[in-house]
Amino acid sequence: MNGPRGAAPRAVRPAPAPRRRTRQCLPRAGCVLAVCAHPDDESFGLGAVLAAFSGQGARVRVLCFTHGEASTLGQTSRLR
Repeated sequence: MNGPRGAAPRAVRPAPAPRRRTRQCLPRAGCVLAVCAHPDDESFGLGAVLAAFSGQGARVRVLCFTHGEASTLGQTSRLR
């Protein structure tokens, strides 16, 4: 119950929607290149930014310098 017994329940206002300021802060770009060291770095670190650039119409490309081969547990012997 929202109030004393017998009182009409109070209306609960929904939280205001978050403002979408990300796109306003990004410069306009026709093409964006994200350079990362490991696979998934672009997803965890830059995902929202790259999505915002893409939403503006920019062509987004990702360049990873490794395949993530050293992250496989117990299989580092084949890397030597």
